[in-house]
Amino acid sequence: MFEPNSFSPSLTRPAHHLAAKSFNIHFKLARVQLILMRHGPAVERDEWPGDDASRSLSIEGFQKTRAAAHGLASVSVAPSLIASSPKIRALQTAQLVQGSWKWKRTPQLEEWPELAGDDFPAWLERLHATKAKSVLIVGHELDLSRFASLLLAFDADTLNIDWKKAGALAVELDPGSGRATLLWMMLPRVLRSLGAAQ
Repeated sequence: MFEPNSFSPSLTRPAHHLAAKSFNIHFKLARVQLILMRHGPAVERDEWPGDDASRSLSIEGFQKTRAAAHGLASVSVAPSLIASSPKIRALQTAQLVQGSWKWKRTPQLEEWPELAGDDFPAWLERLHATKAKSVLIVGHELDLSRFASLLLAFDADTLNIDWKKAGALAVELDPGSGRATLLWMMLPRVLRSLGAAQ
């Protein structure tokens, strides 16, 4: 049930998940444009000497992500805020994206610890607390595809999205209807091509 001026999806995770539980999310949101972006290609786990949180983008990953970021800036207005997972590969991606808008209006960049996991009610509460009209989130798979499914289908496990590294998806959250509308989804190679054309 959705009340006026609210965005209230419910999320039920299947019993086979170790942390299976049900969430009831209910709070008011202004109309928000939300861009979700997966971090760029990182050094492989078996080639990285540190822990997973410190794993960096690879040299090729930096190049591809920078090109994708320029493509994103060419088709989208700069968001008010970029929110990143605290994991290094996501922060590096977020910094490249932030820099791609430096000739327009440089967005604020914040590190959100919530984005390192899949506590989606916490994501939404944090999003609501920003009061920003446009936000770009940089995160990880499968978290991003499940969050997009939650927004678009009211269940995190309904949609199966093949989300490539440095790819992006945009939705608009409408509190009046309690719905999220898919605006676009772009593969990283498309974003890179758009960036190269600038």
